[in-house]
Amino acid sequence: MRIEAKNLCRNYKGFALNNVTLTVEPNRTIGLVGPNGSGKTTLIHCLIGIEKPSSGLIKMDVSRRTLYKKIGVQLQDGSYHSKIRLYEMLDLILVNGDGNWAYVDTLLEKFNLLKKKKAYVSNLSGGEKQKFSLVAALANRPELLFLDEVTSNVDQINRKDIIQFLNELKESGQSIVMTSHYLDELEAVCDYFVFLKDGEVLGQGTKNDLIKALNVKSEMHPMSPSLEYMYEAVYR
Repeated sequence: MRIEAKNLCRNYKGFALNNVTLTVEPNRTIGLVGPNGSGKTTLIHCLIGIEKPSSGLIKMDVSRRTLYKKIGVQLQDGSYHSKIRLYEMLDLILVNGDGNWAYVDTLLEKFNLLKKKKAYVSNLSGGEKQKFSLVAALANRPELLFLDEVTSNVDQINRKDIIQFLNELKESGQSIVMTSHYLDELEAVCDYFVFLKDGEVLGQGTKNDLIKALNVKSEMHPMSPSLEYMYEAVYR
């Protein structure tokens, strides 16, 4: 599945996005990079149809209805009804897609949530809710996965487990668009990066592309500076 955004703008009382062009292609893992307020979440919202762009064009090779069946979404500000149980929420998701309980149970077990399948979502800890949101996003085996700060509120051990799992998905051909303030996560999972500032794209491409495009120089790492070093060089 392919999604192409061209000259995308989203205007509130100022530009949240300003002439953003990006192509989401199959088998590509994209990391959206930038400080708070740079437009990362707004871009995801526009791509999946939660927000309508003020101008610009979004093209895809499937209908919008088909898109919703082929994507999985974990949102930074996502929430669930306080009196819904995990299995009830997952049942609603499975009704509208191609997943099955056998696969979902393996996901729940992987993230230590299988024994809590009958628990209310409201009774989960912050980290457990984040892991559940990832399970929910993956339940229907999406072609394209959108993740917005998926490891927020997650402890160090579980954070490593999630990143390892995302790398396994990547190796299997899963397409991913993700944001994270943990730059090591983006560097571990993604092969393509979009640097955003004040709603505008400063540069996009592979790390090597961006080292040249953003004129990043590093005496300590002349061949391949880390994403964290590049971030500091661009945004300070």
